Amino acid sequence: LVEGGSGRVIIAVVLPFRPFVEHGAERRSPIERLNMDPNASWEQSVKDLTDKLFLPTGFQVKLAQLLRVVLSRTSANGVLGRGSMFVMSSAQLSKLLGKDGVQATEGVLLDVGAGDGKVTEKFLPMFSDVVTTERSMPMVRRMKQSGNYAAVVYAEDVSECARLATEAGVELPSGGTRFDAVALLNVLDRCDKPLSLMRQLH
Repeated sequence: LVEGGSGRVIIAVVLPFRPFVEHGAERRSPIERLNMDPNASWEQSVKDLTDKLFLPTGFQVKLAQLLRVVLSRTSANGVLGRGSMFVMSSAQLSKLLGKDGVQATEGVLLDVGAGDGKVTEKFLPMFSDVVTTERSMPMVRRMKQSGNYAAVVYAEDVSECARLATEAGVELPSGGTRFDAVALLNVLDRCDKPLSLMRQLH
């Protein structure tokens, strides 16, 4: 019904996806069923609709643009399994930290705004424990699924990170109130309150 290649279909769907058909005063299941989990997260439901309904029926879906309507760029990338970036190599990081090679050492690192954790992985051989914090819940889920970190905490305020890490079982220096090192990579340029953030880290 729409012009191929240039036409658009605008669809609204209530999520989580629980399909039914109104038949008179009753509700029944549709004849054609979509294999979707009614208990799936909102993000997974969007992806399932794309994979199981739109793409198989010939529609091109700009999923990233769709997600950006309701999610930040970081969260949209988290849903799609994208968003990894390169900041520096392990050798460069080792030199920056003044370490001889990448041998494991004592100390606890906090990485603020860790995204999907791919950059943070380079810190793992250099500290006894690495804690990450991120405000994007899809990214938080990805880091938790990796199982790489001593703790992955969601904090509205970075001053809460020490308490949350301690509650997660991480042993921090200075009576559990401080970290030995803090990483802040590609955060200040996209931070709402960079001055406040730096004061909280001091």
